[in-house]
Amino acid sequence: KVNTRRGHVMCAIFFPVGIYQRDDKDATKRIDINAFHQCLNHRNKADLSKTADKLSIAVTGDYQGHIHCARGKLKKLKISKVFKDGYEKPGERIAIDATSCSTVSHGGNRVVNMKMDYGSGKKWATFLKRKSEIPQDCMEFVEYVTQVKGRPPMFIRLDNSAENKKFAKMCHTKYKTTIFEFTARDTPQQNGRIEAAIAATWNQVRAMLDGVELINYEKTKLWK
Repeated sequence: KVNTRRGHVMCAIFFPVGIYQRDDKDATKRIDINAFHQCLNHRNKADLSKTADKLSIAVTGDYQGHIHCARGKLKKLKISKVFKDGYEKPGERIAIDATSCSTVSHGGNRVVNMKMDYGSGKKWATFLKRKSEIPQDCMEFVEYVTQVKGRPPMFIRLDNSAENKKFAKMCHTKYKTTIFEFTARDTPQQNGRIEAAIAATWNQVRAMLDGVELINYEKTKLWK
């Protein structure tokens, strides 16, 4: 029973073999402070000292920072969703991302390939039957932008999937001035603007389908 600022806490301490010692002369329990740190679920040094005093335990050795504590506190770096690079002219910077639905639509499609222009904020969605069609769809979009603006996009941001790498190779063969920005694995926040646009679009589609008095199975097939 340990007294804390939030009240009394009942605890049980399990000592692995070899780290718990008892001196019969003064009947004082001794334990290495780093082993004690692991026994108490990696608590901080102040908590270790208070707990040891309360339980009449003499801690020995020097406290060392534990690598498992550092790994336990790991988290992804926060990335600002505010675009500050200054490429705001329509057609200069394009973001591409794909999403899919577990149910095949009435049109036979499963994949939605979304493209967004950073300068104008305009979005284009193409419905595809499989992911293998993404490279050709992206290539056709770049050709469309080139025809409308008279030049290819300067920057294209997308994730590093196999389909996008194939598209980048196809595009670089024809438009060598376009720079591809591949986001790191499992970091959708690096392409946050189009990720947010996809989420908002799906929410709007679900809201519209929710107003249709059909069974749920039919609703999931009406998105295209």
